[in-house]
Amino acid sequence: MNLQEKFKYLENMLLNDRDTFHIQIGAPFILFIYDPYEEMECRRKVKDLSGFLNSKNIKVLEIPLNTFVFEILAEYNSFEDVFEKEKNDMDEFIRGISQIYNQKIKQYLLSKITDKIEALFITRIGSLFPFYKTSDIIDKLLNFIEIPTVFFYPGTYIKDYATDEEEILFFGKYPSDSTYRTYPIG
Repeated sequence: MNLQEKFKYLENMLLNDRDTFHIQIGAPFILFIYDPYEEMECRRKVKDLSGFLNSKNIKVLEIPLNTFVFEILAEYNSFEDVFEKEKNDMDEFIRGISQIYNQKIKQYLLSKITDKIEALFITRIGSLFPFYKTSDIIDKLLNFIEIPTVFFYPGTYIKDYATDEEEILFFGKYPSDSTYRTYPIG
């Protein structure tokens, strides 16, 4: 499917199957996989779809994860401190940021959702790389979110229909070491 077809498919799911698609996977999560080179077009289409669904009285909330990243980094008092820690010991820096994200991301996302929200779009997932994985976010949110939640994932989806095996490559190059409890659109 090309990007336009994927968005049309997602639109149909959110308009017509919002309350039932997750029955087969046990979680209301959709992994919308798009070519990383189509990032800017995907962002435009997310805004368009969000506006369209809102016009159909389906309240959508978009949470761009780059905002989360900047809020966490701002807690360090200055970005110079962050850059200095990164320069001194990159492995320790990555471990430290990963632990912070792990502690804070679930509460951050849940705090944004009100009972009026009927669909959640999580965008800018790439901004967490290499500190935190999409599968970790999904695992953290299992059993805490009941509304359709779309993770817009820059990557490649490969399905071997002969063996029914799937492979997802983050940014089209990093293999996932996790299974995603999501409905893939790729």
